[in-house]
Amino acid sequence: MQLICAVALNGIIGDSVTNSIPWFLPTDLKHFKEITTGKTIVMGAKTYNSLGRNLPNRRNVVLTRGQTKLVAEPHATYASLAEAVRAERDYIVIGGEHIFGEALKHLPETLHMTIVNIEADGDVRFPILGERMLRDEFRLLGGTLYRASNRSEWMKENDIEFQYVTFNRV
Repeated sequence: MQLICAVALNGIIGDSVTNSIPWFLPTDLKHFKEITTGKTIVMGAKTYNSLGRNLPNRRNVVLTRGQTKLVAEPHATYASLAEAVRAERDYIVIGGEHIFGEALKHLPETLHMTIVNIEADGDVRFPILGERMLRDEFRLLGGTLYRASNRSEWMKENDIEFQYVTFNRV
């Protein structure tokens, strides 16, 4: 299991009122596309609906208990992440908050993180504060160690600094 997320220093990843990300970084969107193309992407219904369609050149898998009307027909749906983990291969979890929390319990091999150097407005959070990811190591769930294997230089776009970091489970 892999996970990909852009997170502000205060842990914000989105805004539930607008069902959107509180920043616009085209370079990061391109980075997301490079990492996820050719893979299965696993997401919750809110994340899927915020995309508005299946992302091309990826298998789109949505976790839903059938309570949320989906804007399009994904390639597959499952009632839980555990069910998707049993059925899917070579996948990357892309959100949202609840799905990330569940995914971190499975101790993913790799975390592809974009650290957004702002204190963002919003109410959708990543379970780990972005500040922790400024370090080269951090512990997760009962002491599991993650170590940065790749850290980009800081970039700036639309007056927002950001950095890519890949963490691997040790």
